[in-house]
Amino acid sequence: MKIRIVVLVVALLAATYEANSQSDKAQQAIDDARRSAASGYNYGVVVTPNSPLAASYPIGVYVFYNNPKPFCYAYMVSGEWVPFPNRRGMLLSKSGATANVNFQPPSRVQGAEGATLLERGRNLAVAELERSLHQTLGGVQLVPFESARSGTWLLKSDPIRHRDGRLFPLPLYVLVDLSPHTIAEVTVMDSGSDEDLARRIIAELKTSTAADCYSAELEGMLRVLHGGR
Repeated sequence: MKIRIVVLVVALLAATYEANSQSDKAQQAIDDARRSAASGYNYGVVVTPNSPLAASYPIGVYVFYNNPKPFCYAYMVSGEWVPFPNRRGMLLSKSGATANVNFQPPSRVQGAEGATLLERGRNLAVAELERSLHQTLGGVQLVPFESARSGTWLLKSDPIRHRDGRLFPLPLYVLVDLSPHTIAEVTVMDSGSDEDLARRIIAELKTSTAADCYSAELEGMLRVLHGGR
């Protein structure tokens, strides 16, 4: 009888230790997310088919920026993705597709040339593309892009020239006017249905100036992910 009692006590202690350990891991993740927000960085949570979150959340990457100075944002990219090596913020799928969402800082948008927020965002996007492609873009224009959110525009240009001389169309590049805060840039390539994926991403974009931003949603996910209470 005494042996059974000892075994039961040990089992209870082990279960308590495991629960406390899981709770500690969840709190550590939450603290890390709060430090990231305070330092001006976003925080991502990946939901895979085997994740504890998969029962409640669609498979994908969930990104939160919970610093209301100057504004908070959140978005989700559906599917199975991993970070693209050496490309901050860009995601890579198993099939080789890439996707990225970039929020231009208001200070940068306001400092760019252009009479409106959209014009300034366009000029910033073109300048960045020309730097990365090492060529001048011709025939640049913005055309309306149908999505769940108003104020979305497709950036188009003449074909771009590859290093070997071949010409290719400009990859999908959508500007989302999030006045008065900023311009969001959504880029997708080689997904098999770039426009559809861009529309799904745009539909999930959220911005806020509330003090707690999207902290409750993020911290709830982290508790489930790490087995906390």
